[in-house]
Amino acid sequence: MPVWLDPVSDGGTPMVRALQVATKVVTAWTARFRDSFPPIVINLTDGVSTDGDPRQAAAALRSTRTDDGQVLLFNVHLSGGPVGEVAFPSSAKSLPDAYATMLFEMSSELPAQLAEAAGVAGYRIGPGARGFLYNAKAVAVTEFLDIGTRAVTPGGLNELTAGTG
Repeated sequence: MPVWLDPVSDGGTPMVRALQVATKVVTAWTARFRDSFPPIVINLTDGVSTDGDPRQAAAALRSTRTDDGQVLLFNVHLSGGPVGEVAFPSSAKSLPDAYATMLFEMSSELPAQLAEAAGVAGYRIGPGARGFLYNAKAVAVTEFLDIGTRAVTPGGLNELTAGTG
């Protein structure tokens, strides 16, 4: 039986607090699993932080690390703005406003294996591409989440399980 939800917005966007909570969670996790790939945190937001400037909280989150590298922070900026979809940009030039630019600047650069996965998915990935998506359709958001959470192979689960049938 299908379940339908009516999208509504009510209240603020406490992005600073959300990033602080994420930092607390990944700090505990990275202390326990030092030899793992660093966690990836994906922030889906309207881009307007209502509890202050989130840049310092984002920097604190990204500075948390495992032996394999720093925590990755990717941002999905959901907007109804007039600018079309921007996926994995290398610069903020094509972004329409200060909120989008701030989220781009807060986003981590894609590690090589995730950049390769994004390329396999059909995205143009330039040097310095970041884990950032602006004004995307549902399909692109789903692909973004897949790329940001996939195993460290470009083909993801299909590649890992090929021939194990």
